[in-house]
Amino acid sequence: MGSLTFRDAVITKLVNWSRSRQDFRLYLENGPTVDLDRDERPVVSAEISYTNSEQVDLNAQPMIRDEGSILVTVMVKQMTGMRTGYQLREEVANLLQRQDLGGATTQVGRKLPNTGEIKGWVGYRVAIPFWHYYID
Repeated sequence: MGSLTFRDAVITKLVNWSRSRQDFRLYLENGPTVDLDRDERPVVSAEISYTNSEQVDLNAQPMIRDEGSILVTVMVKQMTGMRTGYQLREEVANLLQRQDLGGATTQVGRKLPNTGEIKGWVGYRVAIPFWHYYID
């Protein structure tokens, strides 16, 4: 199990969750761009950030343990959707935390400070820690 299997599992979970929703836009790497000047619906974005990778045993085919976080940001137009930003952030955290996704185990999400205003938008963020083992 490598990092691509985990990434694909996270993306699939998010796409399935958002498929029938019209109250926000899902932004993922290599996906369609988002024009913040034209559409004022909230934007939910996610990226996987690896913080550590190490060999965990000394046999001929050693296991690797990867650790990191799924970083989720919910962007809402400033002064129009604070409650929506909080709600969507909680929904995504509940969707991804305490899960087995593509061989990885996720933990309880940690709320991060909101972003400052950028072009009239504010981001509500959560980091969902994960770890997984695999043979390289």
